[in-house]
Amino acid sequence: MTGAEMRRILRYAGLLGVGAVALGTGCNSDNGYGIIMGTLDIPACTFPNGGTRPFPDESSFTFKWHHFLAEPFDSRTPQFPANQLNIRMQNVSGGWEFADTLSFWLADTYEAARCMRGHVNDDGTNDWDPTICDRSPTSLGPNGEGRFLVGTERELAVGHFVPQYSCPDALLSSDALGDCQGGTCPPVTLCPGRGSWIAFSQLGAPPAVVPRDFKVGNGEPIEASAFHVELCDDSSVQDALGHLVPVTVPKIRGTLDGHFSFKLQPNFR
Repeated sequence: MTGAEMRRILRYAGLLGVGAVALGTGCNSDNGYGIIMGTLDIPACTFPNGGTRPFPDESSFTFKWHHFLAEPFDSRTPQFPANQLNIRMQNVSGGWEFADTLSFWLADTYEAARCMRGHVNDDGTNDWDPTICDRSPTSLGPNGEGRFLVGTERELAVGHFVPQYSCPDALLSSDALGDCQGGTCPPVTLCPGRGSWIAFSQLGAPPAVVPRDFKVGNGEPIEASAFHVELCDDSSVQDALGHLVPVTVPKIRGTLDGHFSFKLQPNFR
C-alpha cells in the first residue's frame, strides 16, 4: 500500500469518524473555547451579497465556539503504526449534522507532537519531519510551536468543514487543501487556496523526546495557538483525487483562521 493510498484511507476514516462520534452523543456541554473567522463562498446559500460573506458575522455566525469533541485511536495495524486523534469544534451543541463544524484528523500524534516541540537531537539533527512540519523561523508560534501541515496528499492531517447550521439545505462539505505538490488537487482556477496548517501549543503531555507510541490521554489539554485552512468542495476534491474530468465546479470554498483550547474529556462519546 502506498503512502498516498494510506492517506486517502485515513481521510475517509476521518470523515466517517466525525459522523460516528457525533451520532454517538454529540457535543452536549461547553468544554472549551475557540475563535474562528474568515470568508466563505457558498452561492447556494441565501446570503445578502450573493453567496460570499465574512465568517462570522452578526446575523448567524458566532466568533466564539465552545463545543469540542476529541477521540484518540490506538494503532492496530503494523502497516501504519501510529496513534491518531480526531478533533471536532462546532458552533452549537448537538451532532455535526446540525452544526457548523470544523474538524481535524491527525493521522499520527507522534509526528504532530514532534512538530510542536521542535526538539534538536544530541547529534544536532532535528527531531521532526520537514515534509509534514513547517518550523521555519517566520512560521513559529509564540511558544515556538511549529505548523503541522494539513491537506489531502502527503500531509498527516486532514481538515474538514461543514456548514449545516448556517446553510442546512445545501448539504455541503469541504476539505482543507495543502501544498498540492502531488498534482491531485482541483486546479487553482476552481480552488485557488493552498497551504493549510494547524499549530499546537499543547497536545497532551509529551516529553522533550517524544516516544513513537505517544498519544493524548483523557483529561489532557489540546490547544491550537493558530490554524489556517483553505477550503474546497469535497466533490471537487474527490474528482481531482480520482482523476475524473471535468472536475465538479465547487459549491463551497473559503478560508478560515482561528485558535482553540479544551481538554479531552473521558467517556465523552
